[in-house]
Amino acid sequence: MKNSQKGFALIPLVIILALLIIGGGTYIVLQNKVAQKDDSRAQNIPVTTDNNQNTVVNPSNNQSVFVGTKKTFLPEKIVSIDTSRKTFVVNYESRQTPFTIPTEFSVISETTIKKENNILNFSNLAVNDVVWIRAYEKGQDKYVAKNIIITNDWRSSQVIIKKIETSQHKITAEVFLPPQRRREQTILTIIPETEIRKGEAKERQNRKIVGLNNLAVGDIAGIIEVGFGVHPADDKGSFYTTEIDVVGPYYCEQYLKPTGCIEKDQGQSSSLVPTMSKYTDADFGFSFWYPSSWRVAVGHYGVELYDSQGRDTDLGITKNTPTNGKLLLPGYACGPAEGCVDLTYYFDATTHTWMEQRGTQTPIPTNVSTNTMGGLHMLNGNIRFGLGTVIPLSAHNFLMVDASPGGLGGGEHNFQDYLAKTIVATDPSVATPVSLVEQTATIQAEATKYGN
Repeated sequence: MKNSQKGFALIPLVIILALLIIGGGTYIVLQNKVAQKDDSRAQNIPVTTDNNQNTVVNPSNNQSVFVGTKKTFLPEKIVSIDTSRKTFVVNYESRQTPFTIPTEFSVISETTIKKENNILNFSNLAVNDVVWIRAYEKGQDKYVAKNIIITNDWRSSQVIIKKIETSQHKITAEVFLPPQRRREQTILTIIPETEIRKGEAKERQNRKIVGLNNLAVGDIAGIIEVGFGVHPADDKGSFYTTEIDVVGPYYCEQYLKPTGCIEKDQGQSSSLVPTMSKYTDADFGFSFWYPSSWRVAVGHYGVELYDSQGRDTDLGITKNTPTNGKLLLPGYACGPAEGCVDLTYYFDATTHTWMEQRGTQTPIPTNVSTNTMGGLHMLNGNIRFGLGTVIPLSAHNFLMVDASPGGLGGGEHNFQDYLAKTIVATDPSVATPVSLVEQTATIQAEATKYGN
């Protein structure tokens, strides 16, 4: 009897344990289901915040967090930092009003921040740091930074590739521009941030991104490097290569014929005016003629012309691509005493008309009665003594041809127009050139005026 009662006493305990086990198991299953549900819901949320309060884009399968238009920014100083939003601002110069563009960069968990070989965090950034940035556009003057390198200096050059060591991530090259570094042997150090492009000049910014093994000895390339010394001219330390841009074919110039360049337009020189030579900027899409004894100095924003004695003629051509398609010419370049105010040019796509706006006045059609021998319009450059001429190559690309009162022409009105009139677009669909006879006369007039 006692045994039976003992057995019955155990039954409630077994039942209770069973219920606890079943209930506990049910609780575990339910908790797992809730967790799975929360996880799946989180995967559908495109933006979250990590433990460091960084804004993070959660990618779906194979989706990159960096999307949109990519842009590389040359080194400039950080002017402000917002630690709560993980953003910082850099001011970049503009050739348009307001001439300085405050640009905001967001830092996310996928952003890489480096100085030399050290990986840093957002908290390591400081106001006045000079930073090189590769970023993706997310709005007007707002970008998400992918790569940030804190640097003290940078330099650009044109080089001929002499040796490629793929396994060592290095290139041996010979510099031919800038002139002060010509024939210098340099080692290009390739880093994960290095972007290599290769293609034809006509492809411009659409040249394909390739690998180091796609380069070849003899390639001619534009190079951007960042360094960590005080100044490129004094720094003997290492430079890291951030950009390699190989453009082929590379055309020889009058006084600059690096190994591998291709002669171009040699027949035209003798068939038109023997004492004149033709320069072609295939990347921006234009050509012009100049005295064969002169030298064309090529810069990032355009070209300058030097005479046979190496003196600056103060004649130059500047390339300009306004972000909004409107070219602003400040009135101070001419002066209020001459009645000059800010002058803006733009193309009205609705009426297919070139428009001009002076100051705050109502825009009006501009005078397009004067053209180059290539059929391109020549517009008033809003510079004192008429020493500036604007030539639209398209609705977005412009050339400014200018002279200086103290230059070769001694301040003669429209002295630069003899050069400007020889400009022709390389794309035949842009405008219709005049006859070959008229082109020859235009080039001869320039030769006579400039004493060649």
